[in-house]
Amino acid sequence: MKNFTDEIKPCPFCGSRNLDVYFYDPFDGYMGDNTLHGVRCKDCYAKIEDRKKADVIEKWNRRAR
Repeated sequence: MKNFTDEIKPCPFCGSRNLDVYFYDPFDGYMGDNTLHGVRCKDCYAKIEDRKKADVIEKWNRRAR
């Protein structure tokens, strides 16, 4: 089985592979499903968030270095 983090390229700013993949609901379910998915570099703190996990991966991997 392929690991989710295997699909993610290193940080486009510092090149680190020390990444945090996360999701959360900023309203704690109060306003329906508002789950945000994100990728964050633990070294330089660059991050990106989106409502769909696949979109987050695509956007993180697409950013120019």
